[in-house]
This record gives sequence, structure tokens and C-alpha cells, in this order.
Amino acid sequence: MNQIELRSISRHCIWLSVTSWRGHNIFSDFQPLLTDGYETNLNVLEMLKRDPETKQFAGDLSKEDADKLASTLAGSLNVTVLAPDSKSWEETRGKYTGDDLAKIAANHIIYENDYCLASLIRKGTVNTAPGMPLTFKRKDLPDKRYTATIESVCPTREVTAPDLFQPNGVIHKIDGVLLPASMYTPVDYKGEVPACLEDVDKFWNYLKECDLYVEEGKKYELAIPVNRAFEWFKNYAPYSDQYKRFMEDEVYRCRTIRYHIMPAGETPRISSGEMNRTVHWRTNNKDDGVAPLWQSIYYGSDASPYNAPGDHYYHYGRVMDKAPYAYPNAWISRVDRVLTFPAKNITDIVESDEDSKITSKLLGRTKYPDYLRTVAPRNLYFVVRDEGMRTRFDEDGNVMNQGDNSDDYRNNYAYNVRLIWGH
Repeated sequence: MNQIELRSISRHCIWLSVTSWRGHNIFSDFQPLLTDGYETNLNVLEMLKRDPETKQFAGDLSKEDADKLASTLAGSLNVTVLAPDSKSWEETRGKYTGDDLAKIAANHIIYENDYCLASLIRKGTVNTAPGMPLTFKRKDLPDKRYTATIESVCPTREVTAPDLFQPNGVIHKIDGVLLPASMYTPVDYKGEVPACLEDVDKFWNYLKECDLYVEEGKKYELAIPVNRAFEWFKNYAPYSDQYKRFMEDEVYRCRTIRYHIMPAGETPRISSGEMNRTVHWRTNNKDDGVAPLWQSIYYGSDASPYNAPGDHYYHYGRVMDKAPYAYPNAWISRVDRVLTFPAKNITDIVESDEDSKITSKLLGRTKYPDYLRTVAPRNLYFVVRDEGMRTRFDEDGNVMNQGDNSDDYRNNYAYNVRLIWGH
């Protein structure tokens, strides 16, 4: 027999979990609980128009959005509206009109489902009707109550009255307008810190001194170290040489700054949407006599004493924002480390490592040393140390009962050891 667990989260929201007799989870999620609140015989649009706080907001919806909020079949519970307070909406009406105002209003609607507050917090990030990601974070209140802040918007907003359910959806009142990213001022790489970003002015001041190789009309993604990352950089002993060079050598400093910038893809790359994988792309450094640099990103849920569950990283810097700040020409995420690029490529490392002489000798008879010097590495490299190599080759490079000693064999072995050239 299946087991059903019902747990009250709030007066309008319950936790429903269904487990099979074998112990397999069949379903678990937050579900709305229609008790009191607004009059449930009215649809979402009617309730928005009835409330003085949201009446004007409802009137500025496009006809298409208004029709959807009014005509959704009763009982389907498939729309969520984040309704701004009247004061902030009036201020917005003073700046925008017509289609622009309707686009801003649409950015407060989530059509994919109805979500009670607990469900929004559990999901973390949902997309508005125009596609803007909103990240919800729990905020504890006195008397064991809680609400949610809406992150990755400019500025951060807070839910003031949650879980106002109607037969065709739910309304959450919020303390301000959710301005779409398309309405933000484009990022000016020589100007002031972009609106809403905090604690990044040190990096931004360095950035303004450099030629960033950005092209007009293109979009970029930035991983920006927060101010305290520079204190870490200064005091982290293994990077003392890099820090000194960063402070004294303008060319090196600007190359380091560009290492935090890359051409943007169709979607943000530095986000927590995909876990436990490594991807790569070119940073914004040109090929100025050395191989163009690639960057790796690792998303992990490492629960070790050093990393909190759910932490994810760009290179070795922890990403501090669950969703990037979106601007018309940039996606920006903050990280807690200054990221430095490698001083050596894989060939240099193998040739200088005292415990990799056999691998170095093997590679020296192939095309790979020059190949790896001129082509940027795409990922991670693993090199077999001498002790491991001796199971196949002796110290002089002779084959030990494993095939022949020809160049073709060595080339094939080097290719397959690839460690040496990873995907």
C-alpha cells in the first residue's frame, strides 16, 4: 500500500509526499491548500482589480495577459502573479508608458504553474513570462514565520503578503517592481559599477584601466571578484608572486582582468542550473604570443567541511549568486576569489617535472609537445608519473612485453594516454 504524507507548511500550503510500498518516491512537492484568504469565486484578474494596492497594476497589463488571468479555467491553478505595491507601480508608470509598461507588468507573471511561497523557495529559481529568471531565498521573521526575498533583480525585492489563492492561481504581494533586464542601462565597461551590484568596485576600477577587447553589439559574461577577494589574493602565500606581479605589471594585471571575461553564449554559463560537470570556453584574452586561455567551471554539491552543499565554482572561485545579474549586454556573477591564469602549459609542466621524465621522453618523440604549446588546453590533464609508466616502459623508453618500440606505437600510445589531451 502506498504511503501518503501531508504536512502543513502554512495555512495555504501543504507538503504532499506519496511513497510506494517498496519505498520508492512517487510524488513529492508543495501543494496549495484552499481555505480562507481571498474569495475563491473570483479569478486572479478580478482580485487584482478589486484590491486598491494592485488595481492600477492590473489595468496596465496587456490585453493578452489580462485575458489569460481572467479566462484560465477554474480549478486549474496554473498561474502565479507577483503583484507590486501601488506606490512603486505609480513611480514606474511615471517613467514608462505603452508597450514598455506592459512588458514590465508581464515580468510579474509566472505561467508555468501556481506556486505557494514554500514551493518558490524550494524551487529556487523560476522564469517570468518574458523569460527572466527570479531567484527566491528564504528570509526568517520573528515568531517562527518566514517570507522570501527575490534575488537577481535590481534591486532585491521581498514578498510582503504570500499565498493569496484564487481558483485559477495565486497572488503574492511584493514590495517593489521587478524591472526586466532589458530595461536596465547597458553595462559601460569604462563607466561606474553596474546598478545593483555591490562590493565589486575594486575589480571595476582595475577593469576601467584595461583594453578589454570587447566589441560593440556583443554580449559578454563576467565573473567579478568581490572586494574581499583581493585581500585573499594579497595574503594567500602560494600566490604571492602572482599578487606582486598583478600590482606592478600593468600588462599582466589587464590579462588577469580579461581572464574574468568571456563572450556570452545563448544562456548564462555561470549559474547553478547544471551540477557536477566541467565545461569550457575561451576567456577574453587574445592570442598575444601565447596560447589563448580556456577556463573550466565546476558545479558541485560537495558537503565536505570546506564547501557547503550546493556550492558551485567558476575555476576555483565560489559563485556567490545563484542566478547571474542580467543586463542588456552582459551577464554578471560575483565570485569570492581573484582568478589567475596558469603560468605554464601542460608541455612545460611535464618537461620540468622530475617525476614525469618517462612521459616527457615519450611525448618528445611525438607531435604532441608542439601541439600542446600552440593549442589551448580544453580541459583537465592527467599525467602518469614515472612509477606508473614503468608498468609499460622501462626508464629508457623500451617496451616491456607490450607491443613494439616503433614510433607509430608510441604515437598511438601517447594519443590514448590522453590524459594528455582531454576532452
